[in-house]
Amino acid sequence: MDKRLILFAVFIAAFSVFALSRFRTRDISRDVTRAEEAVFSVLRTHDITDADILFREEKEWKRGGTRGKTLTYVLKADGAFAVSGLPEQIKKALRKVKGAHCDGISYHSDGAKTGTARFDITRRHEVILSVTIKNVLASWIGSRKAEIRRADKRIPAVPDGRTPVVALVLDDFGYTKKNLDALKEVGVPLTIAVLPGVPYSGAVCSFAEKNGLEVILHLPMEPEGKTGSLEKDTISGDMEDADVKEILGNAFRSVYAAVGVSNHMGSKATKDPRLMTVVFEDLKERGMFFLDSFTTQESACAQAAQRVGIPCAERDVFIDNRLEPEYIKRQMEELERIAFARGSAVAIGHDRGVTIDVLRAVVPKMKENGLRFVALSEIIEGKR
Repeated sequence: MDKRLILFAVFIAAFSVFALSRFRTRDISRDVTRAEEAVFSVLRTHDITDADILFREEKEWKRGGTRGKTLTYVLKADGAFAVSGLPEQIKKALRKVKGAHCDGISYHSDGAKTGTARFDITRRHEVILSVTIKNVLASWIGSRKAEIRRADKRIPAVPDGRTPVVALVLDDFGYTKKNLDALKEVGVPLTIAVLPGVPYSGAVCSFAEKNGLEVILHLPMEPEGKTGSLEKDTISGDMEDADVKEILGNAFRSVYAAVGVSNHMGSKATKDPRLMTVVFEDLKERGMFFLDSFTTQESACAQAAQRVGIPCAERDVFIDNRLEPEYIKRQMEELERIAFARGSAVAIGHDRGVTIDVLRAVVPKMKENGLRFVALSEIIEGKR
């Protein structure tokens, strides 16, 4: 064989090996699992077991040439738990996991003797494991000088003062006024989503203004399939841009107190990037934000909002898909778990008497547990 052909073949083979090693997607999921095992091996020495897990979430991601997952846990210790020495123990356990380290520890007091501690495990600046522990003794913060290493600096393990926040959004207002007075008895900030062009749209806006409630426009949008009669002027993907903007103008005149927008139905419309871009460009001119009710896993809202440049958030929990008090209570417990895991959460309920009754019963306890209830706009402002 010609020497030139041999050299060329060797070059191609070497380049192929380089390209594969350089451009292939690296999967670090195994490292994430090893970090999880290392952390829980430490927690088990403090009598924290799987039975203490209140919430677990696993989210896969892909960034650049790396694929992995982030695990989020919320735990509640059975009996007050002192975490003195825990950061050092975790740091030692993570030595067996290449590139993983404890990236920070925070503590939030519940006003009594206990509170909530949280620490994150990172790998190359990506959070791969986040653990929140409730029922932690507050005394460990002031009685020890534990430090952890971050970015080659020594940072004290002190509380960051962050309080988990929750926004309660109640949909479908405007057809009746019968539940309005009951809203005042919930005792926390509420955001009410008002349908446009229905009998009491304006009256609900007036009530909200007088009673300190936040209003957003609950914009009717096209759902998948046929679901019976739709609201008048439901926005759909076959509409021209001018028609969409005209409907939006009329809707805002009807729901005049709105500071933002959410979608009513919309499982088909919110998948349409072109349509959502038209809507968001109009909202940007009005200085509005958008809450994606997240009626489809294929929603294009987040990407379209980012392109246009408007604030956007997604619903975390529907609390009253079933009109059963026990079901709604369980959904509120789920909401609390998510808020403690992520720092904030958005719940959507509806203009229903049973929903408001449950809120009046459970909200005070949730406040005692350390949650702060805010208007939706406060959470969305925090995402800017």
